[in-house]
Amino acid sequence: MNLVDDTHNYEGAISQFCHDNFPTTIFMAGEISHPGISDLDFLIIDKSPKISDSVKPFLAGGNVIVMPREHFRFIDNIEQFKLKRLQGEELSIDPVIDGESFSIIEVIEWLPERILKCEALSQLNVNRRDALLLHKSICRSIKSVEKIVGDKYQIVGVNEARSCNSIIADEIISQCVTYGQKAWQDFETYVYDNKIISGSARGKVAICDHYSFNDKFQLLLLYFGAMLQIDCGLSSALSRKVSVVTKDLYVAQGFSTFSRNRWTTISDIYDWFVSRKMTRGMIKYGWLL
Repeated sequence: MNLVDDTHNYEGAISQFCHDNFPTTIFMAGEISHPGISDLDFLIIDKSPKISDSVKPFLAGGNVIVMPREHFRFIDNIEQFKLKRLQGEELSIDPVIDGESFSIIEVIEWLPERILKCEALSQLNVNRRDALLLHKSICRSIKSVEKIVGDKYQIVGVNEARSCNSIIADEIISQCVTYGQKAWQDFETYVYDNKIISGSARGKVAICDHYSFNDKFQLLLLYFGAMLQIDCGLSSALSRKVSVVTKDLYVAQGFSTFSRNRWTTISDIYDWFVSRKMTRGMIKYGWLL
């Protein structure tokens, strides 16, 4: 399907998705900032979505997020979206308990995976739309690092990349890798210098085809090492994909409390999916289903 540069097609896809899943509560996550490039992100409460063929192209290969109603109020402590209710009941959302710790975790969980995704795509003949979607995603992490470390990275902005057709897909992906790696290095230094997490780690990560590496992203390995110490279903699932050996692992008290509580909430959501034999739509760590 050719997505024309017109919000009318998006509005039709939104209406169709809501109609197909009526009367289930549905939110849209994010906004249509660049018609023809932007994808649609839906969040649906309590059940697997029905996705018609006319809606699939607007998802750009992504999943519809499925949230158990009982855990929805914690969503901003798991991942933060601009949510717009499209239909169904009003649901409340708890405020973020520890914004500083959340910002650190968000970068740890997103940036290495996005760098690896970019590196994988750099080996392929990637189309411009996919490159731009990934670029926006990694830019979010890079901007977060800028706020945390107080630095600025010269990666091309989202609006400029999307409006300037002379910036080709390969160039976009190359910038994502270069500035993503630089941001990660600076971020690791910040976390170590501020004694949020410290220690040394080695290990193997094989979560999915692109999210696989050996003895890289040491801070991520330390974080995984800490989460693997938690006795829950999500940690058991992670242990089948990740092998980590840590030495002198230290996690600051406040960060430890927030990260462990957040992880066990995600694990409860993981258990909910497993109990229903659902394999798609989990808000975080859906690779482990």
